[in-house]
Amino acid sequence: MTPIKIPLLNIPQKFTISLGGNNYNVVCKWNEKQGWTLDIADVNYVNILCGIPLTTGRDLLEPHANLSFGGKLFALTDGNMDIPTLDNLGTDSNLYFVTA
Repeated sequence: MTPIKIPLLNIPQKFTISLGGNNYNVVCKWNEKQGWTLDIADVNYVNILCGIPLTTGRDLLEPHANLSFGGKLFALTDGNMDIPTLDNLGTDSNLYFVTA
């Protein structure tokens, strides 16, 4: 198991990434009520998961194991279990994919 750091910035963003051997389109955005959230779509921009809050301490994909992403997705904040803030995403708080 090798963790792959998903490069994020503390601005809303869209990018394509390979997870578990498949390509996905990802949107990361800030929501004042939920904090940072992720939307994951297939290569044709068909939504698979929407509004996943970047919380720490658990696999963000675990509730969706039936979708077979081929790994686990974790948000981690250096030194503590705080959720990513508007200012620290991509610096102190990061997103990692760990293959199964």
